[in-house]
Amino acid sequence: MSDTVLRPFPHALGPEKSLLSSMLQDPVEFIQRAIEEGLTAEHFYLPNHATLFQMLRDRHEAGEEIEFVALTQKLLDLGQLERIGGPSAITDLYTYAPSPGHFGHHLQLVKEKYILRQLINLGNTTIEAAYDAPDEAKELLEDTERKLTAIAETATGATPALSLKAIIRDSFERFERRSTGDEETQGIPTIAALDQFLRGAHPGRLWVIGAYPEGGKSVMASQIVLDAVLDGHPALFLSLEMAERDLMDRMIVQASRIDCKAYTEPKTYARENGGEDISKGLMQAISRAIPKLVKSPLRLQRPANRNLSTILSAIRRAHREMGIKLAVVDYVQLIKGAKADTKESEVSEVSHALQEIAGDLGITLIVLSQLNAEGDTKHGRVIEEDADAVITIIQDRNKESASYKQHRHVLIAKDRHYGSGGERVPLILDRKYIRFVHGLDETEGAARKPKFTR
Repeated sequence: MSDTVLRPFPHALGPEKSLLSSMLQDPVEFIQRAIEEGLTAEHFYLPNHATLFQMLRDRHEAGEEIEFVALTQKLLDLGQLERIGGPSAITDLYTYAPSPGHFGHHLQLVKEKYILRQLINLGNTTIEAAYDAPDEAKELLEDTERKLTAIAETATGATPALSLKAIIRDSFERFERRSTGDEETQGIPTIAALDQFLRGAHPGRLWVIGAYPEGGKSVMASQIVLDAVLDGHPALFLSLEMAERDLMDRMIVQASRIDCKAYTEPKTYARENGGEDISKGLMQAISRAIPKLVKSPLRLQRPANRNLSTILSAIRRAHREMGIKLAVVDYVQLIKGAKADTKESEVSEVSHALQEIAGDLGITLIVLSQLNAEGDTKHGRVIEEDADAVITIIQDRNKESASYKQHRHVLIAKDRHYGSGGERVPLILDRKYIRFVHGLDETEGAARKPKFTR
């Protein structure tokens, strides 16, 4: 017998233990994530790992609380504790992974080893069949091809192609729903001037908002999110740079439609405008805005780290817990991929993952991006290629100009769905009110002229 036959099957016991450890420490997050990514008991090499995963999954899907001590008792009651290795094995698994940061990478390793085992099994059975039934070569070839295709579909997550008839039927049914008004052609409203071209935020789409540093990309994103949640659409804003409280300060200013200094530096603002305290009118505007924000379906979060797996996990959790329709990630160059050798390949990995999660969850995902000196997405254009829409905030970049860094307009650099790529939208940043407004129109500011107590 050759040495090849005696070689052990491919396996990854460390990653298997790491996956189970994360699931035991945070069942709600990581069991659900494993299910969403197609992990099954068959993927585990050790039978005791497969048994434990299946029990965790069954209890999770039944809506039962998973707590370490109670789980150990349950395994004992069912006579499965020793099958898994006893109390010490459960404790070892629980403490194995001090951080869940590598969950996504380890899950992929476990899947890859499972695929290799499948290929080896298929090779062995094919060899045996070729010797045992030499007259059935054609049938063996067809059977092997079918099984190999099934393995490939497992590896890629592919689903069988829809028939042409099914695709046409789905298209016509959507047309009928639009015709009767049962399906909206307009997505979630964003900024009116953008919606004239992009027709709102639609499910499953990835938008990129690009600007130079301090160019207003996060202002535009927070304005879009704020208007969405005040209209009842659940949304998540993941800030990798700005603290939640600072972001909330901005949103309160935007919701109140007041000068930002009146909220962040009220005493200074009042004195500069000839008063000692801000007026009752300004206080009333703030007081009206805050209860609306408190009741809104909004989640602001600064993740514990900038790892891609953490970002994706936060988006999935918000979708699961509050049914978000819209999510913002600020900003893409700060996200750390798992496999990249260069920053460009890292951005590529991040971009593909964000595009995929937007489609999987059926949400609009808005990713903010810094621009390089040439006006392109920093560290690679792949994020623009993956995006459904690319919105670029245009500023005067001539350092010799008196209007250096002033906003000119917003450019829809790409629009995959409505053909508005290249359109200039007359939006500029009003820094005083932290909002994008139409052109040079200052009527909004004039209408909000504050009054002061003297």
